[in-house]
Amino acid sequence: MFNGNILLGLKNGSICELPWSAAGTVKPNVVMTSHCDGEVWGLDIVTLADGSLRMLTSADDNRVLAYNPKTKVVLAEGIVNQPSAKKVKDKGGFKGGASSMSNLPAN
Repeated sequence: MFNGNILLGLKNGSICELPWSAAGTVKPNVVMTSHCDGEVWGLDIVTLADGSLRMLTSADDNRVLAYNPKTKVVLAEGIVNQPSAKKVKDKGGFKGGASSMSNLPAN
């Protein structure tokens, strides 16, 4: 919760901002759709020295992103972990890991 808003990481990979409402009648505003293959697992907001905001995200698409929520631009991207070659199935996808909608490993 920040400034009366809740930031949500959704199962479809989107991140939404939801204004707090006791009545529950508000609709979420989609802030980011960059994690498009699987769930958002990690989410944090950082305020920089100049007052600008950065959203840091991780998801089961095996990426970490630094995102500017005002301009809606990904500023940096990294790979969390390379999957072990032995976990790759013959027909695509991966064995084991967390329950997810992603085709990528849960590393």
